[in-house]
Amino acid sequence: MSEIVRVKVDGSESPVRLTYFSKIWNRFKATNPVISDDGKWMAFQYGIMWDKVAGKGYGLYLMDLQKAYKFLGVEK
Repeated sequence: MSEIVRVKVDGSESPVRLTYFSKIWNRFKATNPVISDDGKWMAFQYGIMWDKVAGKGYGLYLMDLQKAYKFLGVEK
């Protein structure tokens, strides 16, 4: 499984799973996240789990992190 999880480096909170590609479709993965300088957006790609080439992506997504945190019920 390859998903994107937010982890506080000071250990003050539990990890928060931000993507659920593998749980829903069981063959896709979310990889290579990049957070914007203001912390409001995350760009990431999706891939297929059984690809032998690391970093090979099939699509690029942009996630509104404020909406994601609200939907997941977690603090920023």
